[in-house]
Amino acid sequence: EMEHRYSGVSAWLESAWRAKDWYLLWGPPGTGKTSHAMRALVDEAMAMPNARILLLAYTYKATDKICEMLEARIAGGASDSYLRIGRPEKCDAAFRSRIPDEIDLPDRNAVRALMNSTRIFVSTVATLGPKHSICGLVRHFDLAIVDEASQLLDIHVLPLFCAKRQDGMDGPLVDKFIFIGDDRQLPAVVQQSEKMSRVEDAELKKCGIVDCRESFFSRLKRIAGSDRNLCGMLDTQFRMHPMIADFCNRYFYDGKLKNGNSVRQLAGLPPIPATATPFERYVLGTRLGFFPVEGDGRTGGKVNTDEAKICVDIIRTLLKGENRPNGETVDGPPVRYEAKDIGVIVPFRNQIACLREAIGQKLGDDAAEAIAVDTVERNQGGERPVMIFTTVISSADQAEWISASRYDDDGDDMALSIDRKLNVAITRAQERFYLVGSERVLNNLRAYGDLLRWISDHGGFCEYGANEVF
Repeated sequence: EMEHRYSGVSAWLESAWRAKDWYLLWGPPGTGKTSHAMRALVDEAMAMPNARILLLAYTYKATDKICEMLEARIAGGASDSYLRIGRPEKCDAAFRSRIPDEIDLPDRNAVRALMNSTRIFVSTVATLGPKHSICGLVRHFDLAIVDEASQLLDIHVLPLFCAKRQDGMDGPLVDKFIFIGDDRQLPAVVQQSEKMSRVEDAELKKCGIVDCRESFFSRLKRIAGSDRNLCGMLDTQFRMHPMIADFCNRYFYDGKLKNGNSVRQLAGLPPIPATATPFERYVLGTRLGFFPVEGDGRTGGKVNTDEAKICVDIIRTLLKGENRPNGETVDGPPVRYEAKDIGVIVPFRNQIACLREAIGQKLGDDAAEAIAVDTVERNQGGERPVMIFTTVISSADQAEWISASRYDDDGDDMALSIDRKLNVAITRAQERFYLVGSERVLNNLRAYGDLLRWISDHGGFCEYGANEVF
């Protein structure tokens, strides 16, 4: 039995270890799902002599983050090495030396010896199926920890869940699973319509399977309910300034999320240069802001050049900043941001191309390369000091491109109102979040209307046009 070694640790960690077959860990944004929770679980597992564990995730980007955590653990003095399973071209270059195919091994016996001496394996769920060769070499795992579990469907998980030991002994390939995720961020990607994915079979409904679009994590979380022996929560976030986090806490997490006390979260805004224009004063003096743009009327529904201009001028203002006198340094957000500190979330590929071109023309190719401009789906799991969300849409018919309302069949009106795309967009920001779009359109979308009212109550909208001449 996995004995709990520490005293005074979080209750969820002890519950996770006491659970027999599976345990869910609900981790809202910025609560340290990988850097804190998974590392604590790895430390516990490695205290067991000869234990072998799988660390799994849905995407290659998430597995890179797991490897980053393990490297930090090794740098901190841990002696446990690990192997990364997967295609080298899909793996970050920093971790490719951990892939068996990249290690110079003379023969199969050497590969087997390496596998037998390794206790930690990292992979995507799709890569590591029960028929993968590693399962014949390692044959049994004491524990699997699955990150990004809220993006997984039953079909992704059940092959490993049901696989048998390969060493001739009875029992499962993996003794216990711990699933880490957040069902209020982006869901599993499903192409089927609501009608096609609805479950009608009475026996499946008894098992809690009511909709094939629902993730494995969401279903188990609903079944677990308030049973702390089956589900725990990471309830303190250390990523966002409270002014940003408080909206998400109220509208997406039912007030259960607490703010940490990191330097970023406690610091005030820096002084605004006396020479700043009204537009610049608004940008530099605002953490959570809205820039109303009603569209230029000249381009298609998936491109808005006026919004691109506003985004570029926000970025220019942040990059311009002002040096502190005499090289003075103080705690708090910088007066001047670097391009790598800024990200822009865009719903349409056409607008991404438009914005990248505008950034390159006005701010230079280096800035265009360093600033992350991508969709909300590609930003899940990431974070930057400044995030700009340019919504682009010009009618309610396009709402599905910026909204992903949570689907539930439990009568919970609050849950039905959760817009998971908006939640992910806002919670990527550490210090500042700016929304750009049509007030007329966004006010008619429930979550966005709530956000606009929140911004209005906490400083209002930008009333100044961009000062850049395009």
